[in-house]
Amino acid sequence: MFRVSKQQIIFGGNYYTDILPVASGWIVWDKKLTEVSRDDFGDCELAWCSKGTNRIFRWLWRGFARKGSRNEESKVKLHPSQKPVGLLKKILLFYTEDDDIIFDPFLGSGSLAVACELCGRNWVGVEIKEEYCKIAKQRLLIPSKQELLF
Repeated sequence: MFRVSKQQIIFGGNYYTDILPVASGWIVWDKKLTEVSRDDFGDCELAWCSKGTNRIFRWLWRGFARKGSRNEESKVKLHPSQKPVGLLKKILLFYTEDDDIIFDPFLGSGSLAVACELCGRNWVGVEIKEEYCKIAKQRLLIPSKQELLF
């Protein structure tokens, strides 16, 4: 990723602190509905960010409690590490410019690609599993404005 891009956001970066450069730009995705919630779901996720300072983005995404429009989000989890399109849109609009090209080396179910389409960002995605390529392609049929290459 460092070889092909100027800036990076790496979800789960907290698992790779031994190989990532020291950064002051962590993203905290706060998933909670309220301060008082006792369940087995994580309260937040961390993303390492090569740019800026620490930021908190709040987006409800705990079990069946999920924020998001029907066109953007499936109420069924399509991928084990699926991210909400609405959250990714907020992050894209905060960190990227109109002419940036967004590279997702782990496309999964295509949430970032859908967010890029909705934000008018150019994107390239790579996914190794054919089943997830099919899911991403289906999700992209709604907002797609660019020719799909699968």
